[in-house]
Amino acid sequence: ILGNEMLSIGRSPLGALLIVMAALSWAAGTVFTKGFAWQLSLTAMVGWQLFFGALPMLAGAALFDAGNWTVPSTWSLLALLYTVVIATFMANLVWFRILQLYPAGIASISTLMNPVVGVGASALLLGERMGPAEIGALTLVVGALATVHRKRESA
Repeated sequence: ILGNEMLSIGRSPLGALLIVMAALSWAAGTVFTKGFAWQLSLTAMVGWQLFFGALPMLAGAALFDAGNWTVPSTWSLLALLYTVVIATFMANLVWFRILQLYPAGIASISTLMNPVVGVGASALLLGERMGPAEIGALTLVVGALATVHRKRESA
């Protein structure tokens, strides 16, 4: 799926390292979350996680974009509200619910639906064309997820 773009990873070793570090930290967080007996409600846990996760981003914004602050428009604030409430909070709430219901390995496989939804939404909402390769790849992903889920149901 990456094609020739895979060859460019060597030109940006820091970028490749950051990708691997992000994947490892996400995996470690998933295993930690699954293995810890939380006393908080799911909603509270997600809220606190997002709050503490936002702190380094705010610090980075203040450090690297100190002179570029402007008053946001109404549409920008609405887009931010959507991103925080729907795209981030609700997605994390669903993710942690999936993590409660399934083993970490099975739950992690569910994230493979992200590109399926993204590519499908871009085709429906933006009119982007999907070729046979994209349709085939997405079909394989959905088929693999259905297979894993069916095995889980029958076990």
